[in-house]
Amino acid sequence: MKFKVNMSKTDQRVRMALGCIFLALGISDILVSDAMSSVLIGIVGTLALISALLRYCVLYEFTGLATYPPVEDDKNP
Repeated sequence: MKFKVNMSKTDQRVRMALGCIFLALGISDILVSDAMSSVLIGIVGTLALISALLRYCVLYEFTGLATYPPVEDDKNP
């Protein structure tokens, strides 16, 4: 299954950085000491990394938003 790209390079880089930060915070006990909260923070980080790697955001699809510029057709009549 191929996803339609709806995320710009800047959006991708921000999600990669935030995903790594959330994943690191989920693994360590710096932010919270509760196990359930750590798991949830790790899941958020993992989802951010996955969406950045695919350059596809499900929420963008449902809301009709996109940070990726539309591609113009190169076909001239």
